Formats: sequence, structure tokens, C-alpha cells
Amino acid sequence: MLSTLLQLSLVLTPPLGSPNSTEAPLHAPFHEQGTEWAAGIEAPVPPGVAAGPGSELGQARGRNNRGSREQEPKEEAGPVFDSAAFEAAMDAAQGDLVDKLDGLAGWCSQKKLLLEKARIYEIVLRFDPDHKKARKVLGFKRRKGVWIQSSTYREPRNYNSSALELLPAKRTETVRFYIDEVLAIMERTEALPNLLRREKLNLLLELGPEDERVRKALGQSKVGDRWVLSETSNALATRAEVQTLARECLAGADLGQVDDPIPVEQSLLLPWKHILQTNYVRVAGTTTEEEVTNVMRVTEAAGDLFRKLFDSRTYHLPGFHIYVMEPGHQKDKFMALHPLILDKDRAFIESLEAAGIPNTAQVAVWANTPRERLDRVTRQSIGYFLSEEFGIGLEHGWAWEGFGMYLTYQLTGTRLTFYMEPGRYEAQGQEGENQRELMKRLYYPNSDWLLEARNYFTSNRRPSLGFSLGRKVNDLTSEDLLISYVLARYLLEGWPIETPQMLRRIGSGGRPQAVVPEVFGMPFRELERRFWLWLEETA
Repeated sequence: MLSTLLQLSLVLTPPLGSPNSTEAPLHAPFHEQGTEWAAGIEAPVPPGVAAGPGSELGQARGRNNRGSREQEPKEEAGPVFDSAAFEAAMDAAQGDLVDKLDGLAGWCSQKKLLLEKARIYEIVLRFDPDHKKARKVLGFKRRKGVWIQSSTYREPRNYNSSALELLPAKRTETVRFYIDEVLAIMERTEALPNLLRREKLNLLLELGPEDERVRKALGQSKVGDRWVLSETSNALATRAEVQTLARECLAGADLGQVDDPIPVEQSLLLPWKHILQTNYVRVAGTTTEEEVTNVMRVTEAAGDLFRKLFDSRTYHLPGFHIYVMEPGHQKDKFMALHPLILDKDRAFIESLEAAGIPNTAQVAVWANTPRERLDRVTRQSIGYFLSEEFGIGLEHGWAWEGFGMYLTYQLTGTRLTFYMEPGRYEAQGQEGENQRELMKRLYYPNSDWLLEARNYFTSNRRPSLGFSLGRKVNDLTSEDLLISYVLARYLLEGWPIETPQMLRRIGSGGRPQAVVPEVFGMPFRELERRFWLWLEETA
């Protein structure tokens, strides 16, 4: 059965200032013009899926992803948040807490822990803004109904180091009852708004910074002697597991059998030096036996890794055929003699460094170096799996680029294939210059993209993830590209169970802002906040 392959459109030369020509970016927009199979298709069609809607695989993909959606049941009215009852319960608990904190402040006064006494009264004012003793200790006076702190007020000092060592235990004992009560109130309160819940939890954290229940309610875990986001803790383990799994997939990849040229290869009149064939993949190369073997190993491993990470059952379509050759006259001969390359497509394909041949399960790659060729082929395979399993395509620019680069990097150690067009939508002025400098740094072979992201977004504004996640691949900026890669790491390493669910719903047409609450149980803005915090904790 004929199948449609994604086209890779490549920038042949790096931009001015790129340190290494082998790290040149790729511009690979979906082949929008000049081919019948591209007409009218909103999402890219992967290898192994016939272009026409009547094919079995096309129908299956429509059912699974974009077509024939079942009628969604009407939502029933859920529980309603009782604000008055919640605030009444909180007020009762807070009154008891203020009395107990006042007593603890008195103990600090007796033990000459004057700084700690002041800090306790600062907390008291969070619950009782008009607490007279707290205002007096902290140097406030009321003028025309407004509390104003004296300009001569200075923080006091502690004078008893031995008593200071006893304070954490006494503080924990003092506030434990309040933490217990608030957690119980929140547990029995229906439809408690997430922002209000987080506000109360953060206040509890000030009172009991080592309370494990509060930390876990805030989605944190302890790593060594510090508390971090649970996804930061998860990433430390998952990252190592993914790396180990990638190595195992590469080591155990089926390299197939050495074969002789078949008629289509013979017709191209090229000096095939090595040909390998497995159940699903065939690789024919004019370069070296080592390169052909590497291409086969990574192509097979890409499928194995994807299936294990995403619990997928997607394989390359039988007959997936990869031609590996040098640029120049070998490419020219291939283009001139391949029987399935149509004249209307020839000029476009000739402008590329790698291409899927329309309406076939065949890929040709003739990039400049073995590293580039291996990277291009790997992205081709992963792109197919993302599209076939989840319906993720070039209209989902962040997911296509992010997960494509992340998985490729695990297998090849390279990030050479970009489908976005660097510089197309960069900002003007200094902001644009910053983005161009960022892109140059990302080209370096040993660039640490996680560290680059932390440093760049510490020095520059943090864009809204909602904008980045809403762009098609050719609308991405260099900032979006970096965010896409780092976000894919955050999701796959920090949320390995939820991420496939998210991708499947987005590939079925769901907006990230709507999908995140359903899958992660938190508002989109909360996940965004956690993402930036994770970047600070993990980079």
C-alpha cells in the first residue's frame, strides 16, 4: 500500500555567526504546495497512513484522533463552594492560633529571643491585622485609621542561642493543631477553588515549613535536605531511567539481515555498499557499512524506545525504506532516476537535505555529515510515531519539536533537526538580538539546553506558555523552540503517566488550557508556574 511521508525541508547553511556548520538548523515545513497529497490536509500525514480518507489506516486515524468523535455527554452540575461556611470555620481556627502564637511570643520574650518574637508577631498580623500587642512590638501606631510603622523601628536581636535551638520544636507543637484543623476543613470543603487552597497551604507552610503533609499537599517531595516539586524529584529518577532505556534499546536493536539490491535500488545505478533488512525497515547506503548499521540501529531503537515510554503499539509500516547517500552527484543521480519522484515534486525535493518521497514509505537522506544524516532519519521515525499514536503534527509546534528533539537526543546525542524556521518571527530591537544570540548558543554541539533555558529566562521575560503552545511549527520563535524542548522534558520526566494522556487529547483537538485541568488536576496557570519553578530546581 502506498503511503505518504512527511517532507523534511532543510536550511543548507547556518545563519551568520553559527559556530559549526554541522549544527545548522533545519527548516522543515510540511510540504504545502506542489503535491496532490498535501492539498487540504490540516495535520501532517505520517508514514504508513494513506493520504486519502477512504483507506483503512486513514479511517482508523480519524476515529482515534480527529474524526467521528462520539457525542460528549452533557456535564451535570457539580458541588458548589460554600464560601461563608468555609470562612467561618477558618475564622474559628485562626482565633485559637492567634492566642497560641501570642503565648509562644511570650516565651521568646522570656528567653530573650527578641528577633524570633518579632517574627512571630509578624505572622500574627497575617491572621489578626489589628492585634494590639503585635502592632506595639513591631513599632506601629494608628493614624487616621491606618497602621504606620515608626521610621525608627529596627529589627531586634536574639540573645540566647541555647533557647533558639529549642524554638523549632516549640513552634511545631504550637501550630500543629491549626495545621490539622485547616487540612481537615479543606478536605471536607467541596469545590474549594484551587487558588484559595494554595493560598491557605502556603500560609500553613510559613507556620510549619517541615510539615510533610503540607509539603505533599503542595505537590513537593524531599530530596536530600531540601523540599522540591514532586516532578523535580520524579525527574531525577525518570531522567536516568530514560537514558538507561535508550541505551538498552540501542544495544538490543534488531539489525536485520544483509541483503542484495532489489529492483528499485538497482534502477538507481548507485554504488550500494551495504543493505540491511528487518521486518519493518530497510536501509540501503552508499556511504559506509558502519553508517548504514547505525541508521538501522537507531531507527529500530526509536520505535522500541517510543513504545516503552508511551506504552504504544505503533511500529514502522512494513516496507519503510531509507536511502542513505552522500550529497552531490549521488543525490543528483537518485533524483534523476527514482521512478516514483514526480516532475512536479522534483525541484522541491532537490532543495532539501532529506525528504520523504510523496505517496511512498521511502525516505532519502543526503545531508553533509553522518551525524546530520542520523539525526534527520531519527526525527523522521519519531515524527511518524507521534502522529500515528497521538495525532500530533506540525500544527502542534511545541509538541512536535519538543518531543521530537528530546527523544532524538536520547538516541543520538544530537539536536540538529528543527522544523521551525529560525528568525522568521523573531522580535525587533534588543529582544530580537537576544533571541538570535540564544539561537547561536543552541547550535553548539555540547550546549546544555536546560541550563540555557534557566539562564535565558532569568535574564529575559518569561513568555506565556499559552502563546507558545498555541503556535504551529512555522510560527515558533527561537524562544518557543527552547521552551518546547524543555517543556517536553518537564512533562515526560516529571509526569510520565499523565503526559501520554495529554498528548492524546491535544492530538484529538483539545486545547492545552482545557486539557491540563482534566489530566493534571490543576489549572493551566498552575502547571505553568510549576514548570518555571521546576526549571530553577532542576537545571
